[in-house]
Amino acid sequence: MVPLFGTLPITNEKDERMSRVIYEGNAYESSIALLAVYGDLKPEFYTAAVTEKSLQAKHAKITSARSNFIETINEISVKKYLESIGLAPSAVPYNIPILIHEEDGSKVFRTGLKVHDNGSLSISGLVPENAEISFCSIDDRAVVESTGNLLESIMKGKAAEHRGILIYACASRFWILGPRWKEEAARAASVIGKPVPWLFAYSGGEVFPSILENGKVSNHLQNFSVIVCVL
Repeated sequence: MVPLFGTLPITNEKDERMSRVIYEGNAYESSIALLAVYGDLKPEFYTAAVTEKSLQAKHAKITSARSNFIETINEISVKKYLESIGLAPSAVPYNIPILIHEEDGSKVFRTGLKVHDNGSLSISGLVPENAEISFCSIDDRAVVESTGNLLESIMKGKAAEHRGILIYACASRFWILGPRWKEEAARAASVIGKPVPWLFAYSGGEVFPSILENGKVSNHLQNFSVIVCVL
């Protein structure tokens, strides 16, 4: 499978209906722009969403799901499960990162969209039955720290020497920062801090290729994340 890396468009409109893909001077509502890169390249991909201390150690199993709806976790409704671990169901949509631990070993961060009257939860992506799930916390400090830690690791490992860096961060991180909205990009600039060409932009969803232990690629659409491609 070919690794896919990139972003979905987003605007500040309330329902995001004004989001457009712009290509050669034209704007499209339901299209994608693809750039194929080939040759003697060895791209490296990195991602982070929250700091380790923000991760919930408690995992549960998705026991019933359809499309992008989680119906039951550990054989009970999602609403009842959330209440059992001390989370208010009304607080989950758009506020709490959901980590899906897929059976192939990849991890995907998703956004909760709505807890429905039947106790199910719709999220921003397809839901694999039997995958494990955990709920995380993220605040403005974790946003800046996780991006800084990720880029520090890349720079210390000299992965970016004589190369370029593409960085996309989820718009949810921008909103979490609130009045500190400049600090994530500023932290990226301070860490890179040398003549390495780089781009930082906020994203409406992060397209990221997880490289599994067996070398295979698992392409995912993520949320709440910062993703990096070193070319």
